[in-house]
Amino acid sequence: MRKQSALLVSQLCLFCLGCLPHSIQTTSKYSLEKTSEYALLVPSIVPVKTGEDFQTTRIVLSGNDKPRASATKQCSIQGPVFSLSPDAASTSDRWLITSPSIQGWQKRGGDIDVTAEWNSFTSALLGRKELGCFPKEVSLSSITNAIIEHIPLPANESLLFFYSFNGSSGFADLSPGMQIKIEQISIESRNGKATGGKPISLEAQYEVVPSSASGVSLQPSKASRRPSTRSSGQEESFFNLSSRFQATPLLRLFLETAKDGNTKQPALIGASNMADIESATKLIEQSNTGNCPASLTNVVCTPFAQGTGVSLLFPIWVNGKLSYRPIGTTLEYMIAILQANKKSRAIETISLKRPLATGGYAEVVFPRTMEDAGQILLLSGDRLTWDH
Repeated sequence: MRKQSALLVSQLCLFCLGCLPHSIQTTSKYSLEKTSEYALLVPSIVPVKTGEDFQTTRIVLSGNDKPRASATKQCSIQGPVFSLSPDAASTSDRWLITSPSIQGWQKRGGDIDVTAEWNSFTSALLGRKELGCFPKEVSLSSITNAIIEHIPLPANESLLFFYSFNGSSGFADLSPGMQIKIEQISIESRNGKATGGKPISLEAQYEVVPSSASGVSLQPSKASRRPSTRSSGQEESFFNLSSRFQATPLLRLFLETAKDGNTKQPALIGASNMADIESATKLIEQSNTGNCPASLTNVVCTPFAQGTGVSLLFPIWVNGKLSYRPIGTTLEYMIAILQANKKSRAIETISLKRPLATGGYAEVVFPRTMEDAGQILLLSGDRLTWDH
């Protein structure tokens, strides 16, 4: 789903602007609402229609070229949880997204398989895009992000909606600003035989950067530590990822997962279109070991050997300074790691501003408690400030 064109440009601009000493202006707001045990992030966008369990919101998907397919029923998506249809009362760049309302999530949220429903919906979006329902230069990621920013969503599923990540699948789509860190302990060797010397610590680090208007690429970081002498195994391969994935603007990283007694090692896949990414993902998920099954086609796939640590880090701005944190970091954790005498002041005065794919920032408003801060998963590019 998820990381191309205008989204890439806007995110890069946001990161660059973050280096400048100026105040961040917010154009909208998210509110953390928890009338029951089900916490939601609710945007400050008024729906055009609200029913008992569902609401309908208008979104705009503009492009320079007109869609090939006419705005008819063939472009509509009807699902039990998420639906999309052309706005017949408006121009062709306006669409109506129907999703659970706040009340609907609170009432039915525990009965919804959010991952399955969202994946089914985004697969249907991909099909409609290939049919020509949307302007050609509007990427699938731009479409999904426009939808995400307009509807209430379960707070604990934020990583799924923005990056395709959940705990069981263990993969995430890469977007500009992220960082990949690969670590391995190796043994020095000569002529293919270990010398018995001290272990060598190897570390490759990559920045995820925009690749023209079509996707992302990997840029080696100066923080990488390459071996000064020849070492055993195939560890050298993870120092060449930028060239290996140069022609694949869509990248998805699989982190190490353990399920039913099987451990799947990390792997990185790349392709030129999302359909190939999704097909490869299904084959990897069906594999007992993960990695890169021989049946993969139309993708570049690099497996990471056992014992190799692979981390996905998000850029987070903390009181004006850039910090990288692992995927899954919560707002509560950022407060908990402070010195004891600073935690109370931080929770009382903390501000969270979140970059929008459509431009600008949204203020995330929440009850000032550690419990509620624990409901908020930090996303790439989030900005935190608090009084010292």
